[in-house]
Amino acid sequence: MVLLIWREDIENDIYKLSPINDEIIKKAKVQFRIELPLAYIEILKVQNGGYIVDNSTIALNDSIRNNANCINIDHIMGIGTDIGILDTYNLIDEWGLPQNIVLLSGDGHTWVALDYRNVKEHPPVIYINTESDQIIEIATSFSEFLEKLISNKGIEIIQKCDNQKDKSKEKYYREIDDLMVNGKPNDIDRLFTKIISTDKDVIRYMVEKMRKHNNPKVQLYLMLFLSECAEGNNKGILTNNYLFEVLKEISTSKNKDAKDLADYSLEEYKRRNNLQ
Repeated sequence: MVLLIWREDIENDIYKLSPINDEIIKKAKVQFRIELPLAYIEILKVQNGGYIVDNSTIALNDSIRNNANCINIDHIMGIGTDIGILDTYNLIDEWGLPQNIVLLSGDGHTWVALDYRNVKEHPPVIYINTESDQIIEIATSFSEFLEKLISNKGIEIIQKCDNQKDKSKEKYYREIDDLMVNGKPNDIDRLFTKIISTDKDVIRYMVEKMRKHNNPKVQLYLMLFLSECAEGNNKGILTNNYLFEVLKEISTSKNKDAKDLADYSLEEYKRRNNLQ
């Protein structure tokens, strides 16, 4: 039975690649000189990479429980280049990652990968934290990895992880609210840069606060992010309607640079969505 893990509610899923075929599977095997897990190939036959269903929390083992309780995984890469597993070699060089792995998911600071350092087939799945130099096995196989993503086993641990995430969100919300009242634009920008790599709900919360800030320079900092979204790097964070609404609003900003960037982004948005 093929597990249904792919989300269907995200427009312009940047991780969703062209359907796989025998040729592209063979290309991956030749490039890495390994055998890909059958369970991985089976889910890619349904969809070649993309965002996955919401239950995407994995508890880490007890040995590092004091450092981090759980990891969140929102996508799995398919076979291909331009955000696919065939980019692995370039990403290994860019981020200083270990050799003989195949990256499945990640953002630069943390990664999930198939570990071929000691095997050529049936690899375990590992978690890599580039900031703390940790490498942790999170599943003995890709099949077990999938089960941990979608099953109700260990639900109490998952609930603890969810509670931890909620507390972290609340901390960010308080910090955002305080900066919006007392912080300078540069302080707000620094926090936003930090938050972009965290939870999507927190990102949306700060976007909404920044769009309403009375200092036009804050809108410029926000536009640096929104312009990326308009060009197709939204990653499911903002809905298209909301993005369009905010861009139109900032196109009337008193900050000329923010206004010009909003005008450009509106044109990009319209072009990409065939609205011209």
